[in-house]
Amino acid sequence: QKPTMDDPEEAEPPPANVQDLPPELIGKSAKYLDVRDGDLRNLVTVVAGRRNDSEKRIIKRVYLESNIEYLVYVSDAAYKVTLSTRRGRALRNRLAEMCRQWMEANDDWRNSIKPYHGIDMPGMFADVELKAIRDEDVCSVLVMYCPSGHVGKPSILSASAYFSDDSPAFRRNAVVVGIDGRDVSGLDFEDVTRLLYEGHSTPTKLRLMTSGAAHIFLNPAVAIDLGLTEVLRYLIEDVEIDVNTQSYGGVVFNHRMPPIAHALVHPDPSAFQYLTSVSGLDANPVLLSFTGYERAFTLLHQLAFGDCLLDVTRIVTLLNRDEVDVDALHGRGHTPLHCIIARTGADVAMYDRAHLMLAKALLDAGASTDHVDLGFIPNRQGYNGMMLTLLEAADREERDDIIASLDRQKRRREV
Repeated sequence: QKPTMDDPEEAEPPPANVQDLPPELIGKSAKYLDVRDGDLRNLVTVVAGRRNDSEKRIIKRVYLESNIEYLVYVSDAAYKVTLSTRRGRALRNRLAEMCRQWMEANDDWRNSIKPYHGIDMPGMFADVELKAIRDEDVCSVLVMYCPSGHVGKPSILSASAYFSDDSPAFRRNAVVVGIDGRDVSGLDFEDVTRLLYEGHSTPTKLRLMTSGAAHIFLNPAVAIDLGLTEVLRYLIEDVEIDVNTQSYGGVVFNHRMPPIAHALVHPDPSAFQYLTSVSGLDANPVLLSFTGYERAFTLLHQLAFGDCLLDVTRIVTLLNRDEVDVDALHGRGHTPLHCIIARTGADVAMYDRAHLMLAKALLDAGASTDHVDLGFIPNRQGYNGMMLTLLEAADREERDDIIASLDRQKRRREV
């Protein structure tokens, strides 16, 4: 019976001579084992326990060097992340650590993921000839499975059909990063599509990147969600992806959102601190995924409706930027402050401390109550009363006293 990853102790011991192999050879041999089943775990369990720390580091480094299948495994596992659960958050942290280990073993990873003029890492790229192109061949890659069950689209293209006959099947899951010698890894989906159609009359030479690497290293949303700020920096400074791009789906949000939105809700402030230092950042962009009556729907409007655990100090940092209009009206004529008040509908207003703190931050930044309909607050019980009191407060000092009182009540309840 084949052992599983969950039951390494049931593995049959390897031949005695395996334990005596040099660590470099063990690392190379491990590359031939599928990380998804129990073989690799069993090898580590049986062999690594008999090795000193120096040999273990050698085994890990050799195993991870140029190991593209490892990245594919991490990318596939990211589809299962659900941040609303403790297990999901732990999985995200584990995947981030796995990425860092791969980057450490491949310390020139920046050059290894460049479509041209980089390092040709085996299995990273494939060059194929696209014989023809039709509308059904142009589709955006599904990058990251989101907690809600929806999937976001990135700005990289899936070349899904009509490759040369000798193209391996895996290339159908790759993404286009080069067209006729041009690096297109930083372009939006629409621009890549246009370039493909421009050359449709003659065969087009494409350079493809394996999807496992592309999902991690060409998606700023995923880089932020996994806490890989060094990858985010590389994408903005080297690949020159627009800091305000809204072409990517990630782990946190179930539709395309700008990088700053992902950085607002990540426990590690590094990505937020970096993005706010980048020239040209729009701190409260209009969200392109909202259309129709929700036109002019900004990031602040979205945060008002959301249930994410926001770091209020980061919200305050954004609100203090000159370009942010705290009273921006969306298509229905509502401000972000009104959206907080009306987030659950009339007569059923439900708030928590995060909503109070966001409302206070908006009021402290000068948000007007003229567009706020207090009819959405049915009574003065609990947090409802606190919200009304905040809106009626004369100044910031009075609002500070209200929050301080709330915190004192919470401490008494905890005692």
